[in-house]
Amino acid sequence: MIEQVFGNPDFKLMSYIIREKNTVEELDYIKGEEERLRSEAFYNVVKEHELVSTVFSKLKKKTGIELGEPWKSETEETRRRLSFLFGQVEKIGEDMAAHNIPLILLKNGGIAIDIMDDLAECPMGDIDMLCRKSDFMAAHKIILDHGFQFKFRSIYEFENLDEAFADGSTEYSIKDGEEMAWVELAWRPVAGRWIRKDKEPDADQLVVDSHVAVRSCCRVLSNEDNLLQVSIHTAKHSYVRAPGYRLHLDVDRIVSNKEIDWDKFVAKVNQVGSRTAVYFSLYFAKEILGTKIPDEVLACLKPRECKRKRIMKMLLKANLMHPHDNKFSKLGFLRFQTSLYDSLGDFLAVLFPPKAQLKAKYGYKNALTVPYYWMLYVLDMVGIRKSK
Repeated sequence: MIEQVFGNPDFKLMSYIIREKNTVEELDYIKGEEERLRSEAFYNVVKEHELVSTVFSKLKKKTGIELGEPWKSETEETRRRLSFLFGQVEKIGEDMAAHNIPLILLKNGGIAIDIMDDLAECPMGDIDMLCRKSDFMAAHKIILDHGFQFKFRSIYEFENLDEAFADGSTEYSIKDGEEMAWVELAWRPVAGRWIRKDKEPDADQLVVDSHVAVRSCCRVLSNEDNLLQVSIHTAKHSYVRAPGYRLHLDVDRIVSNKEIDWDKFVAKVNQVGSRTAVYFSLYFAKEILGTKIPDEVLACLKPRECKRKRIMKMLLKANLMHPHDNKFSKLGFLRFQTSLYDSLGDFLAVLFPPKAQLKAKYGYKNALTVPYYWMLYVLDMVGIRKSK
């Protein structure tokens, strides 16, 4: 993967600009590439990975070089759009705090209010929020009271509150000019295909361990929980799918700006049974962004060499370039997904969930329909779902 990145001069330049920490040599390299910086080819690569505002802001901050149009106007629009959305979420957070409901912002949202000092450096499509399961329905009402509409973006998800609650999350939209701004509320913080439901961390404990963000009334996960959450999120996008390179910045930003108790972090990874998925998230951040991941941590999480090579072969074929392209065939994607399970036992436990879990998800009443709903569950797992 590193050869794919640093063998391409546009990718190499982008990687040096967007990473959190640079050597003197890297900064000198950036300053020496001003002609490339202003080229259409470089802009197109950055645009494809949804990093225009990040590159514009970081480049000016690190080197004093300011790019012209369309960089400047796109950055200003990103900053305006995110300022609107974070302003709405701040009002929700204040209202929830008044009702004794702690609200945590996850992933990019948490990073933006606790680490970054310019929203334009942290572009995102929506804000993911977490609350305690016991607070979920009250939080849902507060979000609606602030003018948001309960609506899923996906054509495969229906606006059924009870079903959404059982699954663990809801989505909401609000009008922002001619466009829609989106937030997601969840009580399952790190749900994913590779995590058995009985191994998911308890949201209530995550709230206890969280802290108030630097620039918000909302809260952020502990450093170790935050790193685990973004690592699993990167794996959910198969490391190479959209939004592409931007995915790997979350790990870099947390590790570069926060103190990580690595023993505690590894213990949390083992608790949720996601060593393989997390290993590759950390490995790629170290390889393509120079993130200071301790070698001993990677050694603790590293899968068997034959398995690591098999997964790397699939990722190299998929390629980090062109994140919006179709990276896998349906069969290839299924093969890749199943490769990320730590063990056959974990895979079987997810494939054959308890009947109570199926019943909570689909709400069936007749036990004879269990095989039918299990098939729906399996199809949903592999991405074959019925649209609205």
